Amino acid sequence: MTTVHLRLFADAPPARSLEIAAALAEQLARHGEVRVTPEGTYWKIPEYQEFTATLTPAGSPETCAADIRSRQPTGWTTDVWNHGNEGAEFLLAEIRWAWLTCT
Repeated sequence: MTTVHLRLFADAPPARSLEIAAALAEQLARHGEVRVTPEGTYWKIPEYQEFTATLTPAGSPETCAADIRSRQPTGWTTDVWNHGNEGAEFLLAEIRWAWLTCT
């Protein structure tokens, strides 16, 4: 079974972790079966909350990954998306960094 994995960081307080995890799951649900897990406060940047998402796509994982990337085409450097200063939004307004891979 091939899956798509995301590691995401959101600029949000810990009290919003479950809300953000649910919103991420909703945003990613159209790609197949999804599980989003809040991982807690990111140790390098305490203002950020870390999340992992695992998707089992309905179709090809490569097509799924390409579709996810296309939701915000700017800000990607290989498998990493960075909010930068462009004001771009990826999945949710709170997301500041994401890493996407297929296994």
